[in-house]
Amino acid sequence: MPNLDSGGAGVRLHGISQAAFDLIVEFEVSSEAVYNKLYRRPTRPGGASGVTIGIGYDCGYSTAAQIRSDWGGVLPVPMVLALASVAGLTGTRAASALASVRSKVDVPWAAALAVFSNTSLPKYVALADNLPNWDKLSPDCKGALVSLVYNRGASFSNSGSRYQEMRNIRAHMAAKRFSAIPTELRSMKRIWAGDDSLRGLLIRRDKEAALFERGLKAPVEVAAVVVPPPEPVPDPAPPDRQLSQPTPQPSVWTAFFMAIIAIFRRAK
Repeated sequence: MPNLDSGGAGVRLHGISQAAFDLIVEFEVSSEAVYNKLYRRPTRPGGASGVTIGIGYDCGYSTAAQIRSDWGGVLPVPMVLALASVAGLTGTRAASALASVRSKVDVPWAAALAVFSNTSLPKYVALADNLPNWDKLSPDCKGALVSLVYNRGASFSNSGSRYQEMRNIRAHMAAKRFSAIPTELRSMKRIWAGDDSLRGLLIRRDKEAALFERGLKAPVEVAAVVVPPPEPVPDPAPPDRQLSQPTPQPSVWTAFFMAIIAIFRRAK
């Protein structure tokens, strides 16, 4: 997978590593070449998904206003309006509406990458950031969990056996047992095991686990604390200068009175 950091203008990583960014893009659309071949036009992945464009942008879980805001400065107005018309449609309703927008919308790679980086990614980073001790993780570790959230949502508190590992990850984060998280990522492969159509999820969990393990070996960036320099203290005068100070001389009036006193003493 090529490095995508320079693949579009204004691409930002939002605290995750370049490797994590590439991993998410890889599993959402594979590569730029595959994207241009299969995903420039709207698709519908299936299940409860809506009409999807770009790098995993699901119009079914976006409002019309949100679509206009996210894509308004990236795509021509007619395309944006077409996408806004399928906002909130999921499942069979989205499947029925797909044909009406597929011929009207064409999302170039640069546009897809820009919206993913500047709009979609920050939202998922913010969701993962709700985990305790998030700031203790390296960019690789953060990115592995953002990839997980991008795929499974921030379901760290959901009930049921399907989300056991997600709950465990939250508990490990709270206890700072970071080294236990890769095991949970690999363990959740049990959910999709045996379904060849979901083999990509098994590979994704393995890669997320490996990326997290790599991140455990990397130093965590800590903001530097700037300590102001102490205020300068004037140097005391050297001893020889102190000793060489002239002896204060009496004033004229003091000398006059001292002379008068001396005269009276002699008169006695």
